[in-house]
Amino acid sequence: MIDTKLLLLDGLTGAGKSTTAQRLWLHLERQGYAARWFYEHDVCHPIWRPDEQARMAEAGALDPGFVQGVLPMRWRNLAGECRASEQATILEGTLFQSTVGFLLAMNLPDRAIEEHVLAVEETLAGLAPILVYFRPRDVAQSLQAVFEDRRADGYAADLIRHIARTPYGRDSGLSDFTGLVRFYEHWISLVERLAARMRMANYVLEEGSGDWPSRERRLTEFLGLPPIGELQDRIDQPSRFIGRYRDAGSADELVVAGNEDGLHLDDARRTRLIPARDGGFHIAAMCAELSFGEESGGVFQRIELRGNLPGLSPVWIRMSEGGEADAARSGP
Repeated sequence: MIDTKLLLLDGLTGAGKSTTAQRLWLHLERQGYAARWFYEHDVCHPIWRPDEQARMAEAGALDPGFVQGVLPMRWRNLAGECRASEQATILEGTLFQSTVGFLLAMNLPDRAIEEHVLAVEETLAGLAPILVYFRPRDVAQSLQAVFEDRRADGYAADLIRHIARTPYGRDSGLSDFTGLVRFYEHWISLVERLAARMRMANYVLEEGSGDWPSRERRLTEFLGLPPIGELQDRIDQPSRFIGRYRDAGSADELVVAGNEDGLHLDDARRTRLIPARDGGFHIAAMCAELSFGEESGGVFQRIELRGNLPGLSPVWIRMSEGGEADAARSGP
């Protein structure tokens, strides 16, 4: 593998950063490399804290000390951790999507945003960082595709509402898809200028340049890694896992479905469960892992869910055919 302590995967929302970052992280570990991956919503994220951006956007003003002091300090701390570690760190969406996007939404001038990002690059220089940039072919078409894929989640309305509440959104009167496209076209112009000026090694994944497997294969070639093979996820007696499970602390439910060829969550996107080395399963494109336990009557009665996500419920109990959880198994 290329000698690097930091991999930055970045690009437009919905470009495939989380999926690629997770698959790359798991692949590195299978190849014997020490690696860690920070999901963009990770509660232990080294640069952005949970709900931090939303709180500042609601306040309507950006404290200059945050941009000039707090964020640079967090990047310096991360750089120090990386230098002292043998691990390769993977950050997704941190520099372009989260940082450039947020500062733009807070009406920071383009020049100030560029200066901030280039200063971050200087902080990271000793790590031999690599930027993997997911470049969209057309902003409007890319956003439409993402919104269609996440229709059941109401992602389009959520993103429009989120940007509309920022100073940029309020000043521009952003209220619909057209306004959102204008925002992201501005963002893309900034990102493209930065990508051209930054000196770190970079690899551009062009949208539409082949299917995902071929793009992923070119990325691993660039990184000096063998191709990412699919994990052998043949499931022995899948009926043991399949069923409805309820959060022990609420009425929330999750449904596990699948067959011998693999398991998935029975949600709108059929989120895949990726076999983990410890016998559990990684939830695809999320920093969460679940394990099944308390087998009784030929089926598992309990799911334990763990990961660095806000509000993650740790225990889920199998529902009976009558829709009730086994109260005797609902304890910790």
